[in-house]
Formats: sequence, structure tokens, C-alpha cells
Amino acid sequence: MGIPQLASSAIIRRMEPTLKIRQIEAFKAVVETGSVTAASRKLSLTQPAVSKLIAHLEGRVGMTLFERSRGRVKPTPEAQIFYEHVSQTFSILESLLVVAREIKTLKRGKLTVVCLPLLCNTWLPRQCVQFAQDKPDVSFSVQSQSSTRILEWVASGQVDLGIGMVGDDARVKADLLASVEAVCVIPKEHALAKKRIIKPQDFDRQSFVQTGGMDGTRDKIAAMFRTFDIHPKLRFDTIIGSTTCNFVAANGGVSLVNAVSAWEFQHMGYEIRRFEPELRFKIYLLSARHKPLTGLGAAFAEQLKNSARSELETLGQRIYSV
Repeated sequence: MGIPQLASSAIIRRMEPTLKIRQIEAFKAVVETGSVTAASRKLSLTQPAVSKLIAHLEGRVGMTLFERSRGRVKPTPEAQIFYEHVSQTFSILESLLVVAREIKTLKRGKLTVVCLPLLCNTWLPRQCVQFAQDKPDVSFSVQSQSSTRILEWVASGQVDLGIGMVGDDARVKADLLASVEAVCVIPKEHALAKKRIIKPQDFDRQSFVQTGGMDGTRDKIAAMFRTFDIHPKLRFDTIIGSTTCNFVAANGGVSLVNAVSAWEFQHMGYEIRRFEPELRFKIYLLSARHKPLTGLGAAFAEQLKNSARSELETLGQRIYSV
């Protein structure tokens, strides 16, 4: 039992670090200043302390590093080679300090964001570019997914931030990003285009383009129809607002969509009208509870919140056709 234990101890000793940073600093200082005295002043150490560090280093590396003559020290050829690698190592360490400083001051890093399609086309890209304007070493990775997948990706820590319509999960922190108004989109020549305000009763027996999937949008609209006992003709069924708007532009029927989608795709050619009673869709900013945001992530999240409040929540009021 004793012999294996001794062998194990020897292995552990060999695995221990054999060089200490203070020894390397002393070696570097002696090479650069040309004397132990000057090196001791540079390092704020006594001459005996520097000499001791050099002696320990020579013992560790197993070779003489300096030739000593008349109080002067001259690096050996082997020491010159060793010094080149030491200099490179210190340059790397100094660059790491720069990187750490940039990370601390929010100048460097990468943010991964997964977002609803309705905000991924123009709003989120604009936010990313604006945030990165004075941060040349900050990069973004952005993907578009459904609300349920966004929730899973955030909860599992695959991304830093998520923007979706589903936030009811103990694994994530969900902040209300915006409450986006629902507006009515109508084909250009449709009879309802003559009205200034659209009410639930106006949809009765009308061709209606369904929108939304598992994010709760469709359920809200369906609940509203049941409340008012409205029976539209559900001829076309879509998942995302952009497709819904294209169906409306193609004269496929009328629909209720979020104001962001209605505004973004209005170039397709349809009318936008206020809908009453007011119906809103909640959008959440999501982050994982087990993975706190970096300073960079927190700063970007704050920008998103401020922009959403000023741009998204009041969008409906600014885009009605009449």
C-alpha cells in the first residue's frame, strides 16, 4: 500500500505549477534593465529578493539563465530564447486586461437574441445596429422563432434574450416589453374601408383571415367573437401577421393584426382602421433565471424597453388610414 501512495504523491507534485509569476517578472525585469539592482527598483523589491527569485527560477527550469561578472548580469543564449516566449506571454496577459476592461465598459461581447417574426424584420435589427454604433467589438446573433420555442430557448440558456408573447414559466424572468394594439386591416375596395372605426359586429358573416398560433393571439380573437356572438367566415388560416396582411392585400378578407405587422406591410396595399373595443397583445422580454445577464445584456435590454415604450405601444394611433 505504501509504494503506490508514494507514486501517487510524486505524480501530484509533477502536476503542480513549476513556475511562479513573480519569478518570471524578476527574470523579465533583469533582462530588460541589465542588472539586479535596476530590476529590484523596477519591482520595488530588495536586491536579495530578486536574486532569490532568479535562483529559484533557474532551479525550476534546470539551466543557468545569467552569466554574472563584476556585478553585471548577462542573459545566456538559452535565456534569450526563454525571454522571447516570456515577452509574448506578457503581451497576451496585457491584451487580456484590455479585453476585460472593454467587457466591463460594455465595449466588447456577443449577444444572442431570439425574437418573434413581427419584431424581427425591422424593429429589432434597428435596435441592434443602434446599440452597436459605438461598440465595434460587440456582435449580435439574431434568430426568429415562435413564442413557445423562444420560451424554451431562453429557459435552457441557449440565448441571452428572448422577445415573445408567452412568458408564463418559472424558469424565465419575463418583463412586459410592450402592449401592442390590435388594428383592423381591410382590402382597399372593401365595404368596411368606408368606416372610420371597426367594431366586432362588422365582422359578422365577413370573410375573415385568421392569424396567430400558439402565442394566444388567435384565442383572444376567438374569445372576443364568442363574447359578441359574431360568426365570421373563416376562409383563410395563417400563423404570422405578415402572411395575414398579404392575404388581406390580395382581397382574401379582413382581419385583426398587431399594429407592428399592419404598419410594416402596409406597402402591400390595404386600409388600416381603429378597432373598438380595444384589444391588445402583450410582448415580453425574456431572460433565464439561472443565467444572469452580463452588463452588456442588461444594457441592451434596457434600450429595448425604452424603445418599446416609445415606439410600439403607441404605434396604432399613428397608422390609421383615416
